[in-house]
Amino acid sequence: MQNLIERRQQPVRTVVHLSPAVTSAALVEAQRHQQGVGEWIEGLVVQATVAGEGELAERRLGELMTVELFAHIASNCPGALVGRWRLLFDRCNLDPDLWHYPQLTLDEVEAGEDCQPVLDAAALLRRWSALVASVWLVS
Repeated sequence: MQNLIERRQQPVRTVVHLSPAVTSAALVEAQRHQQGVGEWIEGLVVQATVAGEGELAERRLGELMTVELFAHIASNCPGALVGRWRLLFDRCNLDPDLWHYPQLTLDEVEAGEDCQPVLDAAALLRRWSALVASVWLVS
């Protein structure tokens, strides 16, 4: 029996959900590199795949350190943030899910316990790519 289906490499269709800011940044970068968005994303995936574990670990550590430092400064001394860092802080202020609000009793507040909200580094890390893209890559 003759094989009616011609065997050739079929592209795989995948749906990836990206925030509007990340999508805009990807479109701009793909155009800058004179590529389609699919080609550009494929290039990123290949680069991430062939990068050594040490390189990926260094990048991840750098990102973690940046997020923690930003969260600490934004929570304790937001006036020190300038430029795009200030814009990033303003974007964080718009999202209440990024903040941890301490639950204190009236006695604790009267005793002088710190009742100011702090930026949640774990929540910030989950949203970091979209926030950075919305501030640095799009604006």
